[in-house]
Amino acid sequence: MERKTLVLRIVLVVLFFAAAGFSFWGGKALAEKQSGKSVLPLTLSPEITSLEQASVRVAEAVNPAVVNIRTTQKVAGSQNQFGDLFNDPFFRRFFGDTQPQEPKEYLRPALGSGVIVSPDGYILTNNHVVKDATEVKVKLLDNREFNAKIVGKDEKTDLALAKINAENLPYAVFGDSAQMKVGQWVMAIGNPFGLEGTVTVGVVSATGRHLGINPIESFIQTDASINQGNSGGPLVNLKGEVIGINTAIVASGQGIGFAIPSNMAQSVFEQIRTSGKVVRGYLGISMQPIDPEMAQEMGLKQANGVLITNVNSGTPAEKANLKAGDVIIGVNNIPVKGPDDIQNRIGGAKPGDTVILQVVRNGKTLAPISVRLAEQPAQMSAAAPRPGAVVPGEEKSWRGMKFADITPDIARELGLSVASGVVVVDVSASSPAAGKLPPQSVILEVNRQAINSLSDFFRVVKAIPDSKSAMVRVYAGGKYEYLIIPGK
Repeated sequence: MERKTLVLRIVLVVLFFAAAGFSFWGGKALAEKQSGKSVLPLTLSPEITSLEQASVRVAEAVNPAVVNIRTTQKVAGSQNQFGDLFNDPFFRRFFGDTQPQEPKEYLRPALGSGVIVSPDGYILTNNHVVKDATEVKVKLLDNREFNAKIVGKDEKTDLALAKINAENLPYAVFGDSAQMKVGQWVMAIGNPFGLEGTVTVGVVSATGRHLGINPIESFIQTDASINQGNSGGPLVNLKGEVIGINTAIVASGQGIGFAIPSNMAQSVFEQIRTSGKVVRGYLGISMQPIDPEMAQEMGLKQANGVLITNVNSGTPAEKANLKAGDVIIGVNNIPVKGPDDIQNRIGGAKPGDTVILQVVRNGKTLAPISVRLAEQPAQMSAAAPRPGAVVPGEEKSWRGMKFADITPDIARELGLSVASGVVVVDVSASSPAAGKLPPQSVILEVNRQAINSLSDFFRVVKAIPDSKSAMVRVYAGGKYEYLIIPGK
C-alpha cells in the first residue's frame, strides 16, 4: 500500500514539472512568435478598399487632362532678387513682394495649372495666372508642349480660357457643384511648385464661402492641399468630375484652400467659347445681408434674404418698382440666403431673362414681382468720395452725434448725385453710434422715412423715445447701407 502511494506521488511530481516545462517553453515560443518582425498584413474593409481604388482611378483618369502653364509677363516695376521663387501669380496675389527691389522694366516668368475641358484643346485656368502675359506655354503630362492663345477672360470670377492647336486630347468633364456636400471626398490636381501631376486628397470643408477677392464668388472650401502653382487646376470628386477650379488659399492658415464652383466655371467656359466674352443678368440694386438685429428691427421672422439699400436709376429694378428697404426673400420661388446667393442667381441668368422675385416691404409680403433683366455693365463702381474737407453750416446734436444740412458742394465732395439728407459732422466716443457711423456719412432715411433736410431729420427723431433703437439708411464711403442706432 505504501509502495503504491509512493509511486503515485512520484508520477504526480513528474507530471507537475512536465506541465510547468511545457508552459514555460510553450509560452516563450509564443512570445517569440508574437514579437517577431514578420507580421501578416491586415485585411482592409471593403469600404476602405473601395475608396482607395476610386482615388487611384480618378488620378489615372484626370491627371492627363491637367496641364502645366508657364507664362512670360512684361512688368514695369521692380524685380524680386530671389528670382522665380515668388513669381507665381497665385503666390504674389496673397503674399506680395516684400524683398528689396531695383526699379526697371523686365520679363517675369510665372507658373500655374489648367485643365483641358474639350478634346479640341480648350483649357480653363485662372485669370490671374495668364493676366498681362506676353507668352503662354502649355505642357501636358505626356511632355508635349504647345503655345497657347488666350480666347477670353472674366475678371469678375478670376477665370480665363486658353486654346491650343491639337485634337483628340484627354479632357475632364464638369460635375454639378451645387450637389456637393460638406464632408465629401475631393482631389486637387495641379503643379504645385512646378511638381507636375501632383494629386492631393481631402474633403469639402464648406460651400458658398465669400472672401471678397472677386466681384463674383461663392467658393468651395477644401482641406485638400493647395499650394503655389495649383492655381487653375481642377478640384474633382470621386467620379472624376471637375467640381471646382482651384484659385486661392488663406496665407496665414494651413489646410484651407478655395475653388471656384464648376457650375460657375462651366458657364464662363461656354460663353467665352461661343462669343468670346461673358454677359450676365443685371437687376440694378445695392444690397446687404440681414443679421438677427436687423431682422428683429424690421419685424422679419428669420434673418434670411437681402435688404435693398439702393435702386439705381433706369435699371430693371426701378422699372419693377423695387425700393430701398425692400427685402428680397426669394428668386423664382427659391429662398435667398444672402447677397452672394442672389448675385450668383441674377448673374447666372442671361440678359432678357425674366425672374420672379418674392419681396417683403414694411413687414408684408408683396405679390410676386416680375423683372426682365438687362445686361450687367462692365463697370459697376459706385461714385467715389472726392478728397476734401466737408464744411457744414448750422449743427445740431442727437445721441452723441452732430449733424448739418447737406449742400450741393458737400454732396459733390462725398460723391452723391443729389443733395438730400443730413451729413454727420462728428460722433462722440460715448455715442451709441460710435464705431458704426463714421463722420461724413449722410443719413437719407430714419425708420423708413425720407430725410431731405436737418428740420426733417429732427422732426422724425423727436418722436423716437431715447430708449428705442432707430434704423437709418446711410451713404458712406461710396456705398449705401442700413444701420441700427441703439437707444441710450
